Amino acid sequence: MKNFIFSSYLIEKKRQAFKRRQGGMAMAEILRLDKVLANMGFGSRRDVKKLIKDGKVMVNQKLCKDAGMHIDPAEDVIEVNGQ
Repeated sequence: MKNFIFSSYLIEKKRQAFKRRQGGMAMAEILRLDKVLANMGFGSRRDVKKLIKDGKVMVNQKLCKDAGMHIDPAEDVIEVNGQ
């Protein structure tokens, strides 16, 4: 049974990858908050984690204290120092 589930999982992953290459499926990209902010240029991941810990980052108008929070950059609103 375990092999069947694993095989089904691999087949589905390959099918999704094919659809993405063909442009038939838009996949939401869920990323860690600290990684998104570092990629946006707010500093290194260590600097960004300090910003989050100091309470200077809000996600969807809620104060965020967890650097490992998963967000969707296309959907969620991120504010750093009120901007």
